[in-house]
Amino acid sequence: MKKMTKAAVFFLILASLMMPLHVYAECGYPPKDSFESAEPIEISGMHAYAFGTMEAPEDEDFYRFTSSTVAFISLESPEGKIYDAYLYDKEYNLMSSTCNSNYGSSIIKRTVPGQVYFIKVKSRDGSFSRESTYRLLVSYKIPFV
Repeated sequence: MKKMTKAAVFFLILASLMMPLHVYAECGYPPKDSFESAEPIEISGMHAYAFGTMEAPEDEDFYRFTSSTVAFISLESPEGKIYDAYLYDKEYNLMSSTCNSNYGSSIIKRTVPGQVYFIKVKSRDGSFSRESTYRLLVSYKIPFV
């Protein structure tokens, strides 16, 4: 019985390490409306998700992550809304965005391991929703696009 319990615990821990980390950026959290207040995305395993809402037409949400390889960033906007993601380096220089990407709502960019990068999410056309969340994926596993 003890062997089976230890094995079950081992597999639960292993499974939890392989699950993506979810970061929720909802009401009640500190503002993430600038590079300085960017919400950290801790990538556990190969990818992490962040969720947020646009509170006003001019709202911008900022996230930061430390890279370990090529970054794949994908943004899923709420139905009927058009949001874009912008990738910046540690000096706040724009590297790429979904509005000029060959991959639709995704960015694939070679990043330097150990360097900090920022992602800005904002509405393309001023549409927003306080109730409907967007989903931001940061991954080191690049799917076929």
